[in-house]
Amino acid sequence: MRRPPACWILALAVVASPALVAQSTTTAASGQLTAVSDIRSDWLEDGVESPNGRMYLFGSYAPGDSGFLRYDRVKRSWAHLGRGNGGAQPRWSPDGRFVAFLRRTEESRDWHVWIVPMDTVTGLASGPARRVSMRPCVGPANGPAAWSPDGRRIAFIARDSTRMSVVAVPFNGGDDQVLFEATNFLSSVVWSRDGRSIFVNHVAPGRPPGRTLRVSLEDKRAVELGDAIAPIIDISPDGKWLAQFQWFRSVLHLVATDGTSARRIDLPSSLGRLTPAGWSHTNPNEFIV
Repeated sequence: MRRPPACWILALAVVASPALVAQSTTTAASGQLTAVSDIRSDWLEDGVESPNGRMYLFGSYAPGDSGFLRYDRVKRSWAHLGRGNGGAQPRWSPDGRFVAFLRRTEESRDWHVWIVPMDTVTGLASGPARRVSMRPCVGPANGPAAWSPDGRRIAFIARDSTRMSVVAVPFNGGDDQVLFEATNFLSSVVWSRDGRSIFVNHVAPGRPPGRTLRVSLEDKRAVELGDAIAPIIDISPDGKWLAQFQWFRSVLHLVATDGTSARRIDLPSSLGRLTPAGWSHTNPNEFIV
C-alpha cells in the first residue's frame, strides 16, 4: 500500500519582491515558501484558511477516519470534524461561523451545497451539517460554493438542460436566485469584495480556452477580463486580483478584476505538486498552499 506523503501547510510569498502592481503584459515570477504548520503524514486536499487566520481546513483520507481535518495554528494541533462533516471544496463564511462545502446525496448521487456550523474558538463543528438548497450543483470540478461578502448568501453553479447558471441561495433558507446564466460551460464563481458583481469563467463555442467574466448583479452586464486560463480559486483581499491556478503546470495566473493587466507566478517545484488554497487573511502578500 502506498504511504501518504508528508504534508505541511505552507505560505507562499508571491508579491513581496517585486510588488504586485498593474502590468500591461503577463510576466513570470517565483515565490518563496515558508512552513505554517507542523508535518502531517496524510493525504490533504482542498485547503482553506479561516477568516481570522488561525484555523485551516482540509479534505483528508486518514486511516480510521475521513472528512474534514482542522489544523489550529496557535495550539499546533490537528483534529477531525468527524465522518458526518466531509465532502469537497470547503469554504469558511466571512464571520467564521459556518463552513460551506459540496457533498453528494445518497439518494440521487447529485452534488449539493451543505453547511456546517463552526465553533469560532476551536475551529470544530458545533452542530450537524445541513443542505442549503434542493437544487443540485455541478460538482467540485466546477469550483466551490462562494459566500457573499456579507455572509448572507451562497453562490454555486447549476445546470439546467442546455444552459448553466450561477445561483445564489440564502444560507439560512429561502428561495434560489439566478444571478447569471449562459449556454455552454460556466465554472469558478467568485463574489467581488463589494458584493456588487460576480466573476465566473465561461467557455463558448469556438473560443478556447474560454473567458473570465465580471458580471454586474444590478444590470446583469458581463464584461470580459481576458482568457480563462485556469479555474478561479480566490479574489485578493483588496478585490483587485483574481487568482487562477493551473494545477498541471503548477502556475498561478493573477488577473486584474478591471481587466487591465495580468501576472504569471511559477510555483517552486522542490516539494512536488503544490495546490494554492487562496490568499492569506493575515498577510495579503501570501498565498496558503
